[in-house]
Amino acid sequence: YPLGVRIRLGGVFTQLMFAFAHAMLHLSAAVALLLVLEMGIETVIRFEGVGSNGYHSLFTWYQSFEAERFPDPADMRRILSTYTLGLYPNAIKWAMALFDVPEAIAVARNAVCADGGSISQLGRLESSGYFGGMLVYFWVLATPTVAFLFGLYLYVSANWLHVHYDEAFSALQVEDRKSFLKLHIDRDGKLTVYALGLREVPKDWSQDPLWTAPGGGGCGDATGSVEAHRCRVPSRWIPVDAPPPEDCLQVVDKFCLG
Repeated sequence: YPLGVRIRLGGVFTQLMFAFAHAMLHLSAAVALLLVLEMGIETVIRFEGVGSNGYHSLFTWYQSFEAERFPDPADMRRILSTYTLGLYPNAIKWAMALFDVPEAIAVARNAVCADGGSISQLGRLESSGYFGGMLVYFWVLATPTVAFLFGLYLYVSANWLHVHYDEAFSALQVEDRKSFLKLHIDRDGKLTVYALGLREVPKDWSQDPLWTAPGGGGCGDATGSVEAHRCRVPSRWIPVDAPPPEDCLQVVDKFCLG
């Protein structure tokens, strides 16, 4: 795989080139999402009239609906407002304003456009509502997009360029196909490395009754401890309705050093 080797070992220039391409892909996606968000906001402002009535239009509608459907001949709303020091209905008013993010964005945007694109006419609360609302909508759009781009990067890297195997397969969260290395050093200092693989791992486990028997790791001695390498049964768990994993191991690869 010469291309994969070049990407992995091609030096600083090759690594910077692919890093730049990866970064530009994310940057292009961010700019495209900003344009989509701007077009969406402009569409609802121009064709749906969002923000044309200023702030608290949702609360105004609520008051008209309440007055129409729930008449108050005893003037209980005014009395309740007096005894709560204005907490009613202001609490409802600001709660609705807090959740009416499109209106906050639209009203602030109309003010910015009317002032030639300057935000000098916006107060701190209005600016916070505008930028905070834009950030929320951008986050909703960007999160799945970034996940897709990074997944695409790992797909191309693993299948075509033959790199980033660890990152790609860890993202898949595959329980099976586990492997590890076993090292053997002989008396002459020669190192032999065995790559051992397990195609399927057990899913259900139970405690081995021999683990608490004499010679097992859970038996213990007078001091309550037994060295693991001296235990006849050092492992506490055994698979249920499956052969022991050590009986299913396969030698995937082997190489020697020295």
